[in-house]
Amino acid sequence: MKILSTFKKFRPRLSNLVSASEVQWLSHHIPKTAGTSLKACYDEALGRRQIYNLYNPVLVKQFASGNSLDLPKGTRLIHGHYQPHPKQLEYFPSAQRIVWVRDPVARAWSVLKHLVRVQQHKKEFVLLKEKFGERIHKPDHEILDYFLKRSEFRHMNRPYQNYFDKVSIDDFAFVGVTENFSKDIKTLSNLMNVELANKKLNVIASNSVIDKDDFKHYLKDEYKVIRNFISYD
Repeated sequence: MKILSTFKKFRPRLSNLVSASEVQWLSHHIPKTAGTSLKACYDEALGRRQIYNLYNPVLVKQFASGNSLDLPKGTRLIHGHYQPHPKQLEYFPSAQRIVWVRDPVARAWSVLKHLVRVQQHKKEFVLLKEKFGERIHKPDHEILDYFLKRSEFRHMNRPYQNYFDKVSIDDFAFVGVTENFSKDIKTLSNLMNVELANKKLNVIASNSVIDKDDFKHYLKDEYKVIRNFISYD
């Protein structure tokens, strides 16, 4: 079977598997919340052999569904696009959870620009181009408004409600705010007892400027989930 062959491809030999106590950190990367910068910080501070980058879709689904992972010996940190699940800490009881969040409107704006710039193969881009034509290549206030109010794009611009439905954000050992990256990366350094550099990568520039207050009403429920870290007001 194709799925079984995929698992075999990514499964280490049993003699090289990590022990449960070795994994100290579960780093959950919500797209467009400085995860690329954070990965670079981890690589520099810990070395790549201590980091397991969890981005393979099959394995992401496996771990996010509450199933275990076979990890290489020496893994201290798992970083990737996997949702938190209570069973993850049963498999790795010594681990603590890390996540970064971003202002919901700013994040949605970044997602839109990323979609237009590098994800033109996606059906969501096709839908936007059908609506706006060549204008889509220069996202603006009107395009963002459409992106936020149409149900076809909800899964892209409203992640927090779904992401924290099994594990509350308040149960994380560390919650960083992307807008406070320079300050919060120092706090995370102290928690992890390593020196994490202040790196800012994968920043997409834009000539258009938006007023976040014009769009917050679309994302009230998102702000509610992260209210202890980012205010709606």
